[in-house]
Amino acid sequence: MKINLAAIARYLPLLIGLTIIAVGSLFVPWDKVTPYLKELSLTTILLLIICSLFYYFGRILRYWLMLRILDEPAPFGKVALACLIAQPVSILPAGELYRSTMLKRYANVSFRNGVPSVFAQALTESIGLLVIALVGAIFMHRYVGLMVVIAVIFFSLIAVLKWHSTKRSHKLVNKVPKVSISRRKLNEFLHKNRTLLSSKNFLLLLITSYISTFAGIAAVFIAANALDASLNLFESAIAFSLPVILQGVSFLPAGLGVNEQGSVGIMTLFGIGLPAAVAITILVRAVTVGTGFIYGLIAFLIARFIGMKEYS
Repeated sequence: MKINLAAIARYLPLLIGLTIIAVGSLFVPWDKVTPYLKELSLTTILLLIICSLFYYFGRILRYWLMLRILDEPAPFGKVALACLIAQPVSILPAGELYRSTMLKRYANVSFRNGVPSVFAQALTESIGLLVIALVGAIFMHRYVGLMVVIAVIFFSLIAVLKWHSTKRSHKLVNKVPKVSISRRKLNEFLHKNRTLLSSKNFLLLLITSYISTFAGIAAVFIAANALDASLNLFESAIAFSLPVILQGVSFLPAGLGVNEQGSVGIMTLFGIGLPAAVAITILVRAVTVGTGFIYGLIAFLIARFIGMKEYS
């Protein structure tokens, strides 16, 4: 039997993430976790749904703004549908890049602007999360050193990427299996990212990134206090921000495994019991990932129902 190594390599990150989750779940006392989830009130569920709506609204708003910055504006409704339709695929390897395909299909946004928008969205969100986590650590007088080290490493990587020559970047990118991109296209990609991340534009994108970030922090705070596992706002900020930062540097799709393990680990450091920490993590991931599947399906049905024009 012939083994398709290319397919294995493509889905290896997803398999690694699922394996981490599976192994971690073996150490979870599920009989103590389910009672927490059963205690959720309708009010708590509605509040978490509201958090998820703000979370996705913030992300869509950034894409809409980035396209305007790149002089290829698209109607907000079409951008929203395109981004949401792509959401269920985001957990697959390179799934985030699928948004650029959907932006092309439903909003007639060129790939040369769609792909840089995906990259800039992730970068500005990560920087915003680092700032929030660092502020939380300073106010709590805990983990400041750790957050400073993470911030230094992160911004050092950005500096290296910024000053890396196009020639060297071209050689590095084309070493990735099945990737072949001309130097002209790579140079255009880097130029558009510099435009999006210039001082004025970067500040705008950073500020709007906090819509999603604060929605995620609110989800942690609401879930924790609803389960009588009290976390203050600064602890909630770190409990949400740090796992998302870790998932970004893990290169695993949607941070599967890394985000969950990091979230549970941080909350146990804050004195939350393991069952409650697992329950909170499940609820927060439902807000930031799970509801995306529902919104994606709804967006797809809307696009089909109204006969939305496809440009691809």
